[in-house]
Amino acid sequence: GAFLITPASIWQGGGGAAAPSFAVYLFARHHFDRPYKVLSGLDKPAVVVRPNPVLFQLPQDAQDNSKENIPSQSPPSTISHHVTPTTPSSTTTPPPPNNNNTLLPYRSIFAVLTLDTILIYDTYHTRPLCIARELHYAGLTDCTWSSDGRNLTVCSTDGYISILSFDKGELGEVYVKPATMEREEVRNGGGGNVVASSVLVSKMGNHPLG
Repeated sequence: GAFLITPASIWQGGGGAAAPSFAVYLFARHHFDRPYKVLSGLDKPAVVVRPNPVLFQLPQDAQDNSKENIPSQSPPSTISHHVTPTTPSSTTTPPPPNNNNTLLPYRSIFAVLTLDTILIYDTYHTRPLCIARELHYAGLTDCTWSSDGRNLTVCSTDGYISILSFDKGELGEVYVKPATMEREEVRNGGGGNVVASSVLVSKMGNHPLG
């Protein structure tokens, strides 16, 4: 995996002057000493992170700077070490939207569940792609993506499930690996996407449809 995403985190921004907030940390592979990105400003703690099984293309203006177009003489470490705190609100000024510090040729989309909110992020942009609130009577417990990456099923302790459906292309264009990259991954033993660490995992069972 290119990233490790951890929920149930706390972010103390502003050099200790601001109040701590709930957050989600992204750690880049081989750089676990400090987070690559911090998704802060959550009203409640994040309990689950689930990556989308489908990779998506970068924005058009960022594709020219992706890793697959970088000469092989580039340094082996292409991931920036700085921390970029982000928030669903407007209180934090994000970096430029075309700042793809990982130089990866794609972006990964992942869902973050707090106790009452569903947030959809990706590894390129600094703000959520979408937010859904007040879908259930009780706390959210888990979620899972469909194999085509267009449906997110969410369950709750109220005994109901919700399904968030995205139209084709709504999350972006699907990324297709160049044939040269696929051959290289086979030689190197396979490639990776995103690894999510969840502090709460529950079986959905036979919940009534909501």
